[in-house]
Amino acid sequence: MRMHRNIIRFLLVVLILFFTVTAFAQQKDNAASEPPANTNANKASGTEQSVSDPAKKRAEKQKTIQMTDIHDIRPPEIIGVDLTILYLVLLTLFVAGLVVAAYLYFKKRRKKIKEKEIVKLSPDEAALALLDELMDMENSDGKEFYFQLSAILRNYIQGRYNINAPEMTTEEFLPKIEELGLQKELQKSLRELLRSIDPVKFAGSLAVQNKMKDDLKFVINFVNQTKKQLIIDN
Repeated sequence: MRMHRNIIRFLLVVLILFFTVTAFAQQKDNAASEPPANTNANKASGTEQSVSDPAKKRAEKQKTIQMTDIHDIRPPEIIGVDLTILYLVLLTLFVAGLVVAAYLYFKKRRKKIKEKEIVKLSPDEAALALLDELMDMENSDGKEFYFQLSAILRNYIQGRYNINAPEMTTEEFLPKIEELGLQKELQKSLRELLRSIDPVKFAGSLAVQNKMKDDLKFVINFVNQTKKQLIIDN
């Protein structure tokens, strides 16, 4: 859900940037289309008056000839900005955001459909199917991984042993382990796992990749070993 909100914010930012750049480009185009000021309005204003004196006429004519080689200073040219590349980049980002959002939506929808199908399975079949989803841990967040692992384990124990493990705290659940009829070594390993999960889930401790793999392997083995009632090791 948090990732979906971040994608929506990203798309909104891209749209705002797109419209901002478009408005800027429109403003530039309007400025470029304005005609430059007439700098020749007062050019050679002295020549408009008639000169009666022949000497003054010759002098004025000579001055006019000399002025023909002088040109007005050109006004500064407004160089337009080519925004085609920027438009393409923004469009690419927008499309990429839509693709990611669509992928996450359909992935979540497929997961919900799969969860509905899992409800019809036995506790061990449902647990193993969900544990299979955790196999790809390279890009997994440690906190999220252990939240899911703990939920799968507790839900399996609830379905298998009829103990309300999902609603219990770890301290409440630990004494109940003795009621599961497990071998001593398996009980010990289960307690150690439950105690090691809480610091990652609630205290922000970092998850180690190798330990994540070992813990996942343990839960898979735990489910496979407890599908049938084990002999209690007294």
